[in-house]
Amino acid sequence: MIKSVEKKNSAKYEPKNEGPFQIHDYTDNGSYILTDRTNALLTIDIPTSHIKLIEDDDAENEGEHYEVEAIIDHRGNEPNHEYKVRWKGYTRNDDTWEKAENYYYYEPTRQYGARRNVNDKHRKRLLKTINKRKVQNRNEKRRMRSRA
Repeated sequence: MIKSVEKKNSAKYEPKNEGPFQIHDYTDNGSYILTDRTNALLTIDIPTSHIKLIEDDDAENEGEHYEVEAIIDHRGNEPNHEYKVRWKGYTRNDDTWEKAENYYYYEPTRQYGARRNVNDKHRKRLLKTINKRKVQNRNEKRRMRSRA
């Protein structure tokens, strides 16, 4: 895992670390050249202070990788959000509720947040007084009856 260095637009729901990555090589100044799951090299060298070592606890499932197609919904409150994940190549019947730390891709989560903000901006809210109605209490009902 590497420390996310993009702090200017980071949101609470974005993970602090990205990854996992594998060490491909190291440079003369001591930083590392990393590869992602597709064996593509990262475009920048990562200093050792930004690398966090994790154990590969499911080495037998190393060949099984699932890609997130989109985040469909969420439930729960911060920081315990769970996201309904649509997996790439699977149907809606295979959607699962996942905690944010259960998968490594923060991009679908960011896109989901952006979609929600756009939808909220287009929602027109009515004035508070439009939907309120005055309910008569007992005394007002009696006064109305006595006038009639």
